[in-house]
Amino acid sequence: MTDVIDREGTATAPAESATPAARRVYVQGSRGDLRVPFREISQAPTPGVSGDSPNKPLRLYDTSGPHGDPDVIVDPERGLPGLRTPWILERGDVETVPGARGAALRARGGAAVTQLHYARQGLITSEMEFIAIREGVEPELVRDEVARGRAIIPANINHPEAEPMIIGTRFLVKVNANIGNSAVLSSIDAEVEKMRWATRWGSDTIMDLSTGKDIHATREWIGATHLFLSELSRSTRRSRRSAGMRTSSRGRSTATRSSSRPSRASITSRSMPACSCATCR
Repeated sequence: MTDVIDREGTATAPAESATPAARRVYVQGSRGDLRVPFREISQAPTPGVSGDSPNKPLRLYDTSGPHGDPDVIVDPERGLPGLRTPWILERGDVETVPGARGAALRARGGAAVTQLHYARQGLITSEMEFIAIREGVEPELVRDEVARGRAIIPANINHPEAEPMIIGTRFLVKVNANIGNSAVLSSIDAEVEKMRWATRWGSDTIMDLSTGKDIHATREWIGATHLFLSELSRSTRRSRRSAGMRTSSRGRSTATRSSSRPSRASITSRSMPACSCATCR
């Protein structure tokens, strides 16, 4: 798959609905910049002896991010807007420092800036509220599960474009998609296009397993143009263990227990452990 992607015509084009009956809707949270996306599916009425009975639309968990909003055009040269930037800065525990590719954030004065720390302090963050709306649960359940170490929220402060998601046994099952180039095939544009298709059809996480050239540049493009890029790292393995996964001696992960929540076969259902680049370490 080489030189087949038209960056001008494909990567920047607004997404079209996967089905004619689907549309993007948002549920408003407690603040103006907290809007949780869903895919709403209209249903045909049910025929009956006395006439048709209308059916309410179904709202499904939407993993496609801004790419799934027909009113949004994503420019891969600029990347995604920082959805969580105001939430991170308002907490007042980070500072800006020079990074390998521009300014980066770090904890101020040794402060802990993880969702685990906030949860154990009894704080329900905007990230937790976002997740609660998406999962259809109370925000306190999200906070409590994270505080107890039974769920994780991957939320790197240097990836504010990431939509909050949670991994844990009391929440919806999450799906990972592996993509990557090889030494002889594919290109950066092709990898970005793979990412767009994977998340359009329900992948919560993208794991880049590229083995060809320009690996770092490829990950930069994927991370800039979508919400979640996972890498095989120690943080990824810790995330798996917290989510009820174990890593075998060959580095593969297998489930040790399943979610008690319904799968996304009935409720359509997204991780980004820290990037390994110098800016994010």
